[in-house]
Amino acid sequence: MQVLNLGHEKFKNTCLDHALNFECHMFNAAFIRTALRCSWLLANVQSPTTSNDHKKENYLNFYLSYDLDTLIKINKRSIRKIEISYPVSYSESMNTVLTQELVRYNNLLLCIKESLNDVKKAIKGQILITPELEQIFHSILLNKIPDLWASKSYPSLKPLANYITDLCKRLNFFQMWIDRGSPVVYWISGFYFTQSFLTGVMQNYARKHKIPIDLLEFHFKYESAEPRIKPAEGAFIDGIHLQGARWCTKTQLLTESFPKILFDTLPILHLIPTEKKADDKSAYRCPVYKTSLRRGELSTTGHSSNYVFTINIPIDTYESHWINRGLNKELFLILKRIYTKHNTYIKLNL
Repeated sequence: MQVLNLGHEKFKNTCLDHALNFECHMFNAAFIRTALRCSWLLANVQSPTTSNDHKKENYLNFYLSYDLDTLIKINKRSIRKIEISYPVSYSESMNTVLTQELVRYNNLLLCIKESLNDVKKAIKGQILITPELEQIFHSILLNKIPDLWASKSYPSLKPLANYITDLCKRLNFFQMWIDRGSPVVYWISGFYFTQSFLTGVMQNYARKHKIPIDLLEFHFKYESAEPRIKPAEGAFIDGIHLQGARWCTKTQLLTESFPKILFDTLPILHLIPTEKKADDKSAYRCPVYKTSLRRGELSTTGHSSNYVFTINIPIDTYESHWINRGLNKELFLILKRIYTKHNTYIKLNL
C-alpha cells in the first residue's frame, strides 16, 4: 500500500476540497443512512405501554371518531353513475383507467371503514378482540399503517397520519377528474396502479395510428412552463422527484445535487408514445419507483409492485457517472430512506 507524505495543512486542504467540490453525493448518502438508522432505532423502542399514554389515547380517539362517510364518496352505486359519464371507449382508454382506479380505492376505503368500526365495537366489548383487531389498535397508537390496510393499499412508507393526508389528496384528484373531466396534467403519484395509466396512454396512441402497442415506447419532453391545454399526442404528468442528482432548468441537463438537498422536483413531463428505436447514448435511463425501497413483488400480470418504468434524462457525461450515484426517481415522497449501491433514482410522491 502506498503511503502519501502530505503534511498536516496540505492533508486538511485536500480533505476540504474533496468534501466541498467533488463528492457531495457521499455526504447526502450519509444523511440518508443516518436517518434510516434513527428510524429503525425509534421503531424498535416504541411500545404501546410507554409513557405519554394520554396523547396516544387522543390519537386513537381521533381515528375512531373520524367520519369516513364524508371521505368515502366512492361506492358501487356512484361508480355505476361514473361509468355512464365515462363509458368504455375504443378511442379513450382513460375512461377505463378512471373507473378501475375508483374500484381499487373503493376497496381500500371500505377496508379502512369496516376495520375501524370493528375496533370501536371491540373496545366497547360488543365483539371479541381478535389478533387482527389488536394489531390495528396498536398500529394506530404507534402511528403506523395497519397490516390489514397495507394489504389492500398502494405501496407506502409514510406514517399513518401522513398516509391518511396523502389518501385524501388522491381522492380529491379523482373527484376533480370526475367533476371537471380528464385533467390537462395528470398527477401520476395519485394513481393506485400507475402502470394502468401508462398503458392507457399507449393504447390511445396505438389505436389512433393503428400501430401494435408492443412496438411503442415513451419519448420524454421536459416542459419549461405549465401547459394549459391537453397535448395532441400522449399526456402531461407531474409529481416526480429525483434523488441522487438534480435537474438544471438552464442547461436542461442532469447535474450534481446541492449539499444537504436530497431530493429535487422534476418539471412537468410530456409522455409521447413513439416507435421503438436504439437507446439514446446522450441520455441516462433512470428507473422510476413508487417508494425508495427499490424492490417489489411481481404480480400475476407481471408488473412490479414498486418499479414503474424508465425515463430518459439528458446528460452531458457518461451514463456510468450517474449509475455510480445510483440515480433514480420516486413517485412518492416518504420519511424512510435507503442508501444502496444504486443511489440515484426517481420516486413518484408517496
